[in-house]
Amino acid sequence: MSTTTSLWLSFSAGNVPAARLTGRFPAPAVDAITRLVDDVLARNPGGGELVVSRREDTVLIEVLSRHPGGADSPGTSADRGSFPVDGGTVTWIELPLP
Repeated sequence: MSTTTSLWLSFSAGNVPAARLTGRFPAPAVDAITRLVDDVLARNPGGGELVVSRREDTVLIEVLSRHPGGADSPGTSADRGSFPVDGGTVTWIELPLP
């Protein structure tokens, strides 16, 4: 049976969620979240949405930028990428759990 735990947070300048994630998710996931959120905030101080889903053996991090420019793509591969959506861009990374 597959188990998924998800957390959805809104963020904006001065309200970065990394402190709320520390201890709930592995440090590499929190580091990746911080980099993606910082990139979105550099382009759009209005913020965006963050969805973190912890599965049995991976953590999926999705950041929605409400700005058409979105976040810098972390590259395209089987475990990361970005795509446009109405009103913004979703950038995602999937990390293995230790």
